[in-house]
Amino acid sequence: MSLFSKQKTPPPPPNGTEEYHPIWSNFEFLFLTNFKLIPFFLPSIVAMGLFLAFGGGLFLLAAMVLLLPAGPAVCAMYDVSYQLCREVPKHERRGFFASYRLNLKQGIATMAVQLPVIFLLLMLLLIQGEKPLWVTLCLILGSVILLAFSILAFSQTALVELPLLQIWNNALFLIPLTHWRSLLPAVVHLLYLAVLYQWLGWAFLLFLFLGPAMHIAWSANTLWPGLEPILILKERGVTERKG
Repeated sequence: MSLFSKQKTPPPPPNGTEEYHPIWSNFEFLFLTNFKLIPFFLPSIVAMGLFLAFGGGLFLLAAMVLLLPAGPAVCAMYDVSYQLCREVPKHERRGFFASYRLNLKQGIATMAVQLPVIFLLLMLLLIQGEKPLWVTLCLILGSVILLAFSILAFSQTALVELPLLQIWNNALFLIPLTHWRSLLPAVVHLLYLAVLYQWLGWAFLLFLFLGPAMHIAWSANTLWPGLEPILILKERGVTERKG
């Protein structure tokens, strides 16, 4: 039995003769979609920049709260990316903002459940002076596990219709069930966040012009071979799209 009951995206059409790659064949589309995604992250990044520059708990609190609207946006980007992975025809694809509205509540809740862990990891990161080895290990391992959980939770929200608790529970089990494929995108995301933290200016330019859309599209393309046999139910002849 699968962990899942209903699919949100239609099945892919038969493969054509032209060579197709979910990212490079849609590079211009992803480039433009990135500009739909980044406004949902910018307020939190600005607030975090103000906190790092001037201190103050209010800036940190604002950065955490302003991350909430980014949850449905991440879901929408995964939805768009998985549709590209499945080669869904353009006229059948759900758009970014349609997916944002569809996943609004679950996306916000999934982001909210991660905020306490994000806050804890941030506090460990901001410890002054030389950090003990256990703090460094907790930071690295905690961040990788959190990012892997986040990738799989948002992926499920984009792909299937399930209660939130089941999505979060599945996300933990899917880390090994997908042959640990989520760990590579998690490590890459962590490296990108480290660059964003250390070299804000250069990372901000990358964030604007490629950034999260390409990260998410690449993550979806990396995960899809592991997710496909789990998500697609052989016993159901018809797939269902949410909404």
